[in-house]
Amino acid sequence: MAMSSASANPSGKNTWYYLNSIIALVLMFGFKYLPPIAPLTSFGMAVVGIFLGVVYAWATVSVIWPALLGAIALGFTEFGTVSAVFAQGYGGDTYLFVFFMLTFAAIIDKAGVSNVIASWAVSRKFAKGKPWVLSTMLLTAAFIIAALISVTPAIIICWGILYQLCKVFGYTNQDKYPKLMVIGIVFAGLMGMAALPFKALPVMLMGVLAKQTGLQISFLSFTVLATAIGYGGVLGYLALCKFIFRPDVRAIQKSDFVMENTLRMNAYQKQVSGLLGLMVLLLFLPGFLPAGPVLTFLKALGNTGIVIAILALVAFIKKKDGSNYVNLVDTIKNGVPWETMILLGTAMPLATAMTTKGTGVQELLSQMLTPILGANANPVVFVILILVIAALLKQFMGGVVVGMLMVPMAITYASGIGANIQMLVVSLSVFCNIAILLPSAGPLTALLHGNTEWVSTKDIIKYGTPLVVVVTVIGIILSLTLGNLLF
Repeated sequence: MAMSSASANPSGKNTWYYLNSIIALVLMFGFKYLPPIAPLTSFGMAVVGIFLGVVYAWATVSVIWPALLGAIALGFTEFGTVSAVFAQGYGGDTYLFVFFMLTFAAIIDKAGVSNVIASWAVSRKFAKGKPWVLSTMLLTAAFIIAALISVTPAIIICWGILYQLCKVFGYTNQDKYPKLMVIGIVFAGLMGMAALPFKALPVMLMGVLAKQTGLQISFLSFTVLATAIGYGGVLGYLALCKFIFRPDVRAIQKSDFVMENTLRMNAYQKQVSGLLGLMVLLLFLPGFLPAGPVLTFLKALGNTGIVIAILALVAFIKKKDGSNYVNLVDTIKNGVPWETMILLGTAMPLATAMTTKGTGVQELLSQMLTPILGANANPVVFVILILVIAALLKQFMGGVVVGMLMVPMAITYASGIGANIQMLVVSLSVFCNIAILLPSAGPLTALLHGNTEWVSTKDIIKYGTPLVVVVTVIGIILSLTLGNLLF
């Protein structure tokens, strides 16, 4: 078979790399010299150019250098100086909170708690001979691990368990059932990643909302709505599998096999799990406590301070043999996803700049939406439109990019028509994770598409398209009902 020109000539990839890089640089630094496109001001042209350049580079080239250079470019606009941009993005409370949360998640993951959770979930006797109960437990394990710890271990561990089950039940990589479960595990992990307000994307989107409107979102209300949408989507997918895709599950029904739970939490795992429970409790407590000294103290400490205090405790404790309870330096070095942190550091000030008064961006977004929604737009129609657009865009690009596009648009238009902006930001935090169809949607979707031993791109499109439609409908219904009750 003949090799493609890019494969035969490795320098061909570099050619595209540098060409796309030049396009991104021209957008970042040259767009501002174009005549302002009303209602954009010269400030707005500069910000939009940086935004377009950074997004283009993230989609075609890389994450790290475009993020760093985009922050520098933003420092040469009216938004602020270079040092001010980096201080806001890389030194702000939102960034620090995400950083320390990811550090704590790395401690939990390294302790092996993810494996224990997954093993427990699929070894329940009540799932014996019940294929859809077993499937529910497997996807639930992926959801919980992604929510409490990290999404990548959730996917890898649950895939591994699925492969073991396939050997027992006699399934091969040509059968429909394992294909559906491989896709379902990734989707469940993505939904779990959006269930709690401690993750990078929700923190960023809520931070943009707070800076632009002063509105704060209750962690409890966020968790209730986001979990309902995410886990509701998981159950919706299982319903699709059972009633529409209808794989052959007779091998499971006829089997008396129950996976043995060989993993038990050791003392160390129980301790770090206890610390996780303590941290979650302290983060949620301010929403329950009456006015008093405890509430005053927790508010003064803040969410970031709570996580730092627990990490300080972890660093302080010594084991009986005198060794460190946790090697915090090693955890930070190897456990924190630094590419995500660098992306986040630029995305936050850039998203804020896009909604800053004086750029004309808000006015432009209003002009774009008014012909679609009408002068007297219905809030329900607006919510549906925003969420549908987000779900569609997410199939092509990363969640941070979609959030940066949709949240400023939602903030701009919602207040004028009476739409529930807090509910919408929570829903968008989930919808920015509905990524299955294309590998360009993010690293986890790329991981799914790379699992060619068990699924093909054709399989993913075939089963993923109805999934995206169903979870979008479920998400919209829950947003307009439960969401409006919570916010």
